[in-house]
Amino acid sequence: MVVLYLVTTVFGMCGNSLTIFVLLRHHRVRTVATCFILNLAVADDLFLVSLPLMAYSTYSRRWVFGDAACRLMNTFWGVNLYASIFTMTLMSVDRYLAVVHPLSSIRYRTCRNAFIVCAVIWALALLFVLPLPLYSKVTRQQCQVAKIIIIIIIVIIIIMDRLSTVIFGSLVSEIW
Repeated sequence: MVVLYLVTTVFGMCGNSLTIFVLLRHHRVRTVATCFILNLAVADDLFLVSLPLMAYSTYSRRWVFGDAACRLMNTFWGVNLYASIFTMTLMSVDRYLAVVHPLSSIRYRTCRNAFIVCAVIWALALLFVLPLPLYSKVTRQQCQVAKIIIIIIIVIIIIMDRLSTVIFGSLVSEIW
């Protein structure tokens, strides 16, 4: 598991950082989809920063980084989770609008609006993640989160997954 964490960190940071570099430096963010891809890359890099801590704690079978690092790592994980889920759900909405309502949605589907939506995504992700640092702590030399928080996160993931499924179902029914 430790090797998997480290390989994921190296390849993930390289891939996401290259994506961010190319989009910002050479490609410029010109489309809504590009804006959302940039948002996903930034969110993933935030998570990947915490993977070496997880790798070491898995290897040593104990958390040695203290309570503050435990809370910070879980916060990074939660922000990545929510920012990614919300972004992918909005990518579904964007694809639906682009395919089903291409002419009427063109005035809403701008890079400026996409950046505003991404800012709202980050604000919501930070709001939703507030319980994580409050309920994260080192217990028996392990970085843990209260079980109720995990249950809430799972429920939110299921809701967003169902929403994306409904959106893509509507898209397929419109096409056929």
